[in-house]
Amino acid sequence: MLFGFFKSAYLAAPLLFSETAHIIEKSKKHGVFRGFVVLSTSPCYTVSMLTSGNKRLVRLMLGNILGIFGVNTLAIFFYFYSALWWFDMPMHFWGGAWLMFAVLASRIWVRPEGGAGDPMFVTRHTFVIALLIVFAIGAAWEGFEYVVQYYTGAGLANPLDSLSDLAFDMSGALFAWLYLQKKRIIVWKRV
Repeated sequence: MLFGFFKSAYLAAPLLFSETAHIIEKSKKHGVFRGFVVLSTSPCYTVSMLTSGNKRLVRLMLGNILGIFGVNTLAIFFYFYSALWWFDMPMHFWGGAWLMFAVLASRIWVRPEGGAGDPMFVTRHTFVIALLIVFAIGAAWEGFEYVVQYYTGAGLANPLDSLSDLAFDMSGALFAWLYLQKKRIIVWKRV
């Protein structure tokens, strides 16, 4: 039984993290967290810069991915996905929230204004782009489920389930956005 737990964790980890290696260094200048997240999927490498003036956002992102990994490992071990028909709904909600944290923490289009504790200023453009990125990643995951179903015959996907999953991804992203606004981690900036 213990072997089955480690086997499920071993099989789930590459799917969840895509063989993620984290190389993080702290900048002494202004106490701003700076690092690189290297996502390696052989044979190509994707490098994404993680620059954040707000450590709370990075902590939220890292804490949530560790929580998702732990709950997903337990869910695989105890067969929650097949025993509880609704279990993927909160997982998609949580995943959508994590994606919003990760998209905003990566600051692909936003540069910090201020020190380490200052809020990140965002515009409507930032909001729309972040939602589109979350939607695109959720849609890609659903496409992956259809491909796996096609090649393995597993009953992973159907249109109603895919729409439900995307709705929960987007509602999780909206919840994360509203949470970040309430905690003043992000602030609207008029342009």
